[in-house]
Amino acid sequence: MQKQANAGTTSSMKLTVTAKGGSRIVGLPAWLKADKTEGHSTEAIDYTLTLDQNAKDFPTGPFPANAEATFEIQNLSDAAKKVTVTVNVTEAP
Repeated sequence: MQKQANAGTTSSMKLTVTAKGGSRIVGLPAWLKADKTEGHSTEAIDYTLTLDQNAKDFPTGPFPANAEATFEIQNLSDAAKKVTVTVNVTEAP
């Protein structure tokens, strides 16, 4: 994802997850917003993640070395079934 020069401009990405029984996002930092934190469908679920550059703890750089977020996608019926996701932030050109 890219930090925008204009704080009024947002950067977002789509994450598609398929998990039998549904999925949930766990451990997002305050500066990374999700349009939903759970999806109950057994089909593919799209999560839209958006940077909040105005959040108090938004990384100040240097980018990308000190600007990453790691969180988990967990299965709703079995939290032991999970995958770790890392989002890196870079500066927009």
